[in-house]
Order: sequence, then structure tokens, then C-alpha cells
Amino acid sequence: MKLIDYLNAIPVEARDSFAARCGTSFDYLRQVGYGNRACTEKLAINLERESNRILICEELCPEADWAFIRSTTSPTRRRSAPA
Repeated sequence: MKLIDYLNAIPVEARDSFAARCGTSFDYLRQVGYGNRACTEKLAINLERESNRILICEELCPEADWAFIRSTTSPTRRRSAPA
């Protein structure tokens, strides 16, 4: 789903709360949705989380290497260094 379509579907009274949970303002989200501002990796992650994965990082911020990020293990379970 496109960000602007998702934003337009949010009830007016819930818009500021959604934006705050994403760490920004609703006006800024609209700017991103219209392509006037870039979506950072951090914002893409927040949007994916707060939209319950209706919005996807790979679509919001395609320049980031999401395939690498999603395929890595957690920091506490890192692979050992090559010998």
C-alpha cells in the first residue's frame, strides 16, 4: 500500500497519535507520502511497526539493503568470526 493512501485512511482524530508513535508529525508523514521528503530507514521501520506491516520498509525506503537487515541474526546470537 502507498503511504499517502494509508495516511488518508486514518481517521482525523487518530492522525497525530499515529505520527507521534512513528516519531514525527502527521504533516511530515504527508510530505513523505507525496514524495517531497525522503523516508529514512528509522521512519520506515516505525511506519511498518505502527501500521502492523501494512506499510513495508522495502517500499518506503527502497535504497536501504533490507534483505541484509532482515536476514541477519540478532546481536546476541552473532556468528563467530571466520578463522
